[in-house]
Order: sequence, then C-alpha cells, then structure tokens
Amino acid sequence: MENMLYNNNRRCGKIMENRLREIRRASDISQEKLAGAIYTTRQTIIAIEKGRVKRPSDELMVAIAKYFGMRVEEIFPTPLVQHVSRENAEYPYR
Repeated sequence: MENMLYNNNRRCGKIMENRLREIRRASDISQEKLAGAIYTTRQTIIAIEKGRVKRPSDELMVAIAKYFGMRVEEIFPTPLVQHVSRENAEYPYR
C-alpha cells in the first residue's frame, strides 16, 4: 500500500518521501538549529521529516539543500522535485 496523507479519513495525496532526518542526524544538527538557519520553524522541520507535508515549497527545499551543501534531489528523491535546482534563487542560510 502506498504511503498516503489523510485528512479527516479522506485521502488527500501521496506523502513526499525524504531523507531529511537521516541527513540532519548524520550531520549532528538539531531540528531547532536547522529551522533557525533557514528561517522556518522547528514544527515545519518535524512535519517534513514525518511526512506530514505533502510537498514543501520549492524555496524551502532549496534552502534545506543549500544548508547541507547538497542537491534537492538528494534529500527529496522523487520526480516531483526534478524541476527544482539549487540555483533557483538566493536564500540566506547559516
């Protein structure tokens, strides 16, 4: 069975799988530190890691990838992000 998001017991879309938790932990970075560095909330990082976010914004995925010095596709390995590149925009981080 596919991983799906549910809203009031109704299917509302596929979960976007990601490697954020794995990469963040391997880098010994806390959720709070990552959130502060990319100007978002810890709750947003938690939601992404747990698959509660159907699809993070392009800007957020780019900011996360830049923070770790990786390509978006390495963190969010899905065809849904192929159009997103690290050079989409300049976002302050770290």
